[in-house]
Amino acid sequence: LLIQRGERVALIGPNGCGKSTFLKTILGDVPPLRGEARLGANIHTAYYSQTHEGLNPQATVLEEILAFDPVVERARGFLGRFLFSGDDVYKLVSQLSGGERSRVALAKLTLENANFLLLDEPTNHLDILSQEVLEDVLTDFPGTILFVSHDRYLIDALATHVWAVEGDRITVYEGNYSDYL
Repeated sequence: LLIQRGERVALIGPNGCGKSTFLKTILGDVPPLRGEARLGANIHTAYYSQTHEGLNPQATVLEEILAFDPVVERARGFLGRFLFSGDDVYKLVSQLSGGERSRVALAKLTLENANFLLLDEPTNHLDILSQEVLEDVLTDFPGTILFVSHDRYLIDALATHVWAVEGDRITVYEGNYSDYL
């Protein structure tokens, strides 16, 4: 399998078939059972885990973003794009709902200066408005995206290719979810 610069690949398949493990293999966190996973030169990855393991539960929403941009006004403005306003930015990550934690993780992800995003179920826990924000952010992202999702609307809106896990193989389809069907 090969992903070219600028492509947006949706990895789909039944639960438990190894999609998340596949992402972790690409990241080098899990060794491949066969073959190899290689990233091209000058690739900077950013990974969105559906378990939000990159968040500090003792930090506030604002502190998570200030680690990337120390100017409070800019950080607050940026968080507004992810639906955090007023005193919401002072909530501890540990006090946030699953959807709020997802929005913080996605906000951080967009600040990592990555050119290759690996996203594991990015719309889990998101309400419709948050899903629309995510779709807008990802549509504006200039790099390459490989994402695991069961969200047919996101796949339709974003994917240039669909990689479908079918039994013990991955079949490549050009286009979005409607094209795959």
